[in-house]
Amino acid sequence: MPVRRGLRAAAVLPLLALGACRGDPALGRHVDHPGFPADVAWAFLTDQLAAGPRIPGKKPHERALVWLRGQLGFRADTVLLQPFDFDTLAGAKPVRMTNVLARFRPAERRRILLVAHWDSRPKADNSADPEARERLPVPGANDNASGVAVLVTLAEVMRQQAPGVGVDLLFTDGDDYVDGRLAGTEHFLSTLPAGQKPAFAIVLESVGDRDAWFPRDAGSRRHAPALAHRVWETARAVGRDSVFTAETVDDSAGAHLRFNAGGIPAVRVSDPVYGPGNSYWHTVNDLPSNVSRETLAEVGEVLAEIIYRGIPEAKR
Repeated sequence: MPVRRGLRAAAVLPLLALGACRGDPALGRHVDHPGFPADVAWAFLTDQLAAGPRIPGKKPHERALVWLRGQLGFRADTVLLQPFDFDTLAGAKPVRMTNVLARFRPAERRRILLVAHWDSRPKADNSADPEARERLPVPGANDNASGVAVLVTLAEVMRQQAPGVGVDLLFTDGDDYVDGRLAGTEHFLSTLPAGQKPAFAIVLESVGDRDAWFPRDAGSRRHAPALAHRVWETARAVGRDSVFTAETVDDSAGAHLRFNAGGIPAVRVSDPVYGPGNSYWHTVNDLPSNVSRETLAEVGEVLAEIIYRGIPEAKR
């Protein structure tokens, strides 16, 4: 569960001194590339909210899938749909879910994987109102229309200028459907062909908070220290270290741990505190009014820089 901002000082773990970011070979070489358009990202976020709660098995979920496929089909070299049935309860009808994979330079063997789940939570189980907890879904502006908006906007950036390496954008379905299960991530990893693992993965979740704070979680540092160094030092190199901060918080459960367990170095970029006292997380208040296009742009700028710097020869 995310830490509370009021307890931020207690949540932060000791951090080793960081090396200089500029000229660090672990970051790769800067390549000029298009800027990340904040207004486009904002439009993509609000488009998702306009479709309705993106709950697997419901009509708004189907509309959102059509939207996502259309946006990526216009921009990516290849778009693959990965439908699967998810069993929830014994005897219950399986729920149809669909991962979406957008590929750029699909023939390239060395690849970067960027991940965001595109479904939204069925119940607002952290809302203060008991009726809302039982009857209302989470609108999902921050969790996780924000991550999807950043990745679809990066697809537009890469449409304008092809990256120097292969890039896959994975939109997983059902990762917020049942606690303790990451349906889309589990299915993707279980069906990933041998020999096709990316060099690394970056997982985005809840990256739109107006009061942005992106510390490193301990799991990312422990399982993929070189990648964590690369992401946060790249943020420093592009002047976003006030948001991608030099702090580490306790482990958080998430898809990045599944990727690491599957042999793919992965880190998670996520704001662990949403709203005053974390009061918007998994509630009916997860609305566009509580997220920011500027935060989307800050995350997008860092990821664009990582993409165009390519894959440096560095150990995990």
